[in-house]
Amino acid sequence: MFSAGSSSTFQVWWRALGSTEWTPGHELLVHIGDGENAALEELSWGAADGSSCAVGFSPGMAECRGHRRTGGGDVLEIRGELSGEPVSSPASGAARHHTFDTEIEDATGRRPSEPLRLLIDDGSGVAPSWLAWRDRTGDSCSIVLHSAGPAGNADVTRMVTEVWASAEYDEVGEVAANLIEEAPCKWFAPHDRASLEFQFSRPIAVDHYLLTCANDAPDRDPAAWVLRGSVDGQLWRTLDTRSHQSFTTRHETRTYRIADPAAHHCYRLDIVGNNGSPHLQLETVRFLAPVNGFTGYRRRAGHAPLAYRGSCAAPQAPGIPMDPLPDGLPDRRGKRLSRFPGTEVLTSFGRALPPLAKNGDVMTGGHRLRAGESLRRQSLTSLNDAFTLKHFGFDDLVLIRNHDRRPLWWSSEFSPGDWRRKTRGSGVSDVTLRPDGDLVAHDENGVPLRSTGTADRGVVSLEVRDDGDVVLLNGAGEIVWHTDTATTDVSRPPSPIARGDRMLVGQSLADQSLTSPNGRYVLVHDHQHAGTFLYGPRGRITRWFYLVPSMYPDPFGTRLVLEEDGLFLRWSKDEADGVDLRGVRKAWDSLTTPNFPFHPRQVVLRDSGDLEMLDSDGEVMWRNGYKRDSDKFATSSNRRRPETKRKRAPAASGLPRLPATPNVPVIRTDFSDDDAWYRVKTGIGWVTPDGFEANVSYVDDPAFTGMTSTDLLESEVARAEHAIMLIVDEITIHSPEHPILVVDLGSEPDPDGDWPGVPAGRSFRAVPHAIQEIENNLSLANADWEDFADHVDDDGVRRDT
Repeated sequence: MFSAGSSSTFQVWWRALGSTEWTPGHELLVHIGDGENAALEELSWGAADGSSCAVGFSPGMAECRGHRRTGGGDVLEIRGELSGEPVSSPASGAARHHTFDTEIEDATGRRPSEPLRLLIDDGSGVAPSWLAWRDRTGDSCSIVLHSAGPAGNADVTRMVTEVWASAEYDEVGEVAANLIEEAPCKWFAPHDRASLEFQFSRPIAVDHYLLTCANDAPDRDPAAWVLRGSVDGQLWRTLDTRSHQSFTTRHETRTYRIADPAAHHCYRLDIVGNNGSPHLQLETVRFLAPVNGFTGYRRRAGHAPLAYRGSCAAPQAPGIPMDPLPDGLPDRRGKRLSRFPGTEVLTSFGRALPPLAKNGDVMTGGHRLRAGESLRRQSLTSLNDAFTLKHFGFDDLVLIRNHDRRPLWWSSEFSPGDWRRKTRGSGVSDVTLRPDGDLVAHDENGVPLRSTGTADRGVVSLEVRDDGDVVLLNGAGEIVWHTDTATTDVSRPPSPIARGDRMLVGQSLADQSLTSPNGRYVLVHDHQHAGTFLYGPRGRITRWFYLVPSMYPDPFGTRLVLEEDGLFLRWSKDEADGVDLRGVRKAWDSLTTPNFPFHPRQVVLRDSGDLEMLDSDGEVMWRNGYKRDSDKFATSSNRRRPETKRKRAPAASGLPRLPATPNVPVIRTDFSDDDAWYRVKTGIGWVTPDGFEANVSYVDDPAFTGMTSTDLLESEVARAEHAIMLIVDEITIHSPEHPILVVDLGSEPDPDGDWPGVPAGRSFRAVPHAIQEIENNLSLANADWEDFADHVDDDGVRRDT
């Protein structure tokens, strides 16, 4: 096909459509060698950014002609001239050369073929993702290159399991985890220097990384940084250093090449300078893996095509030393993890590879946690129902004996005997059995706090056993670590423990949990706070909770039980403070009444966060506190309303379109004072003592400058997703209390006549710290518009919460 060892360099010129002027461009370096001798006649290639190019060569390859489409869609005409004689090896520099071991396949099977050496460098800085060529004998080939990512994708960002930042703005959700999300969001740090770490599920080589600047304030863009890689999080190798960097437009993505890639478990971006602001921000960070093979076809002139495949070895670590982080840089692992109390049992064990669960999976009430899975305010219960290991959301884990509710073990230094009186903790957001076998408790920012110290010891699962011991097991079933809490007292609780996503009649929750099938919602009965709570994504509490009234004795003795006539809190003890509790129960919601004769068979927690009671036919008879005969039952679901209820208004001509947002949009229309905007977001981000917060998404785009609520209602507002929108306008920015305009998005009449509909546009104002109550209740249909609009102060602003 092409000379086995030669490469050619062409000086290239280009011109735009309709132009007569040729502009000098980058050189084109071409090298394709597979052991044949024929010269190329045609060559085409494309890249992941959408760009593509095709050229034809003259006999002898002295010149070429062709065309190019840029990643932005522009069409260019190109021509090139050979700038020198072919050389025996590719030039060094930015271009990356690949050598593949290949095979072909036909009807008789697979067989090895000649190695393929490949290099196409057009000076764009973006590597080809596919190539096709034909030589002068008529032989042709077409291949697509693939990488180590899922399904061969070069983008391996989805393999990141943890993101850590030395600083972030958690109050408004501008956290480091946003950097790997596809949704439009960003990371913000209130410093001009910061560090980020990205931990992958396994060591992986990265040869390019991409940074996307955020929506505003160009002076916050990083201008200088160092990228490092590590296999253990302790010693680091410098991979890339940049300075004097800038972006030309907002949301621009720039690609940076790593000269010597090698497999690392962690990548760290130390930003050491920006463009003048006291703050930093980025929209996304992406990682691309190098090519590790190709697939395609090869056709000899006059013959049928053959399957054609190739593979190449992963990049080897360069001879660059690995060192501790320089002094002065924040070290996420500088503080040694404290150990969970427990007894380590030293055994001989095989190093069997664990069957990894999907990253981010959560347990739903079983007795086992597998490698890669997490607990977030959830529980594990032994198969005999006698013992529960519960994650409280702070201070890690507690092991409870269920029949007398006695704590047997606590994972922190806090005394288990005082667990009922504990009201504050370290803010732990999850406990994860990592793929390496270490059981690690993380705080709300993902920083490890405590671990069992069992990394790389073959651990594949955690189990809560019927004798009350909690154990970490290796692949051979041997104990690597345990709590040493086995007991002979294995009495069962008064009623069976509910598991999974539902509670059946006769079952109960007493410091246990239910989890929705998608793992996003958790219903928890919690001794700690004397009630039952529903937590949403990332462990945040929703508006659903039920506290035991103070008039009832010993709230810590309750359990949530589904009985024939409803959902009840029953007291676990016969007597408390001299009060006979036998037969005492408090209805969470009793359904069997003369006007509503219904006998529930199960309570189910849905993926939408809805809590529903079903009858024996599976019909929903109660949802989120409303019985089927209630006027509010029809609108009580958290599920996305059908399009017949709320329609997306067509955008008026010339108006910008509002982006789709996962939460209620907060739209900025005045850009005269960034500090005031910061104060507004801080107020909206207020979290109540019970953990409630506003579920909002910020739209910070100058395209909406000066727009009114009428304009925005014509800008394709997502009425199907949200009940209201929030506008931060000139009045908000320049008033001392920053009152926000709350606008009702209305609804369309139901075709069946069940809902008359409400026109959009009603509004009132509210101070930022009142938004949480308003958004939570209106979004979940827990309150009506009038409950807030009719209770504003004389100046039209709602202040009370």
